[in-house]
Amino acid sequence: MKAYFQSNPFWVNKEKTEAMSIYTIEKDDGTVENRQQPVPKNLPDGSVNPLWTQLLAEIGEDRITKNTDIRRKTKLKEKNETDLKKNQRERSAGLEHLFGLKLKAFEIKEVRECTDKALRTKIRGSKSDIEMNAWIAVVLLKSLEIDNDESK
Repeated sequence: MKAYFQSNPFWVNKEKTEAMSIYTIEKDDGTVENRQQPVPKNLPDGSVNPLWTQLLAEIGEDRITKNTDIRRKTKLKEKNETDLKKNQRERSAGLEHLFGLKLKAFEIKEVRECTDKALRTKIRGSKSDIEMNAWIAVVLLKSLEIDNDESK
């Protein structure tokens, strides 16, 4: 039987009193078992953990520190990419929602039949639903004025 640590352990804490690694056990029957292995420096009774001694002998403190730095940078990069994708999805969903509102706005008879091209352009170019609603209100007020002028 042969047991050893993979070459990618990292520190679990800043004090460097516990590491995390993949521990590989090659059995005599040819089977291989890999398991995630936390490796604390001390056992509960206060004695030095033999796995700790083996880990430092096989990998070394400098390599574990280097792995930790690489892992931290990779995790930060992944988090930033995830956040960026999430923000892009939210922005895209917001734009789709606004586009749907603009389509519904032009289903309103007064907006659809508005002859003022500038107002119609303002509705189409609105950056938010509040801005769009304000321009629709202007169109509706204008149509009321036209209706009042025609009824006189």
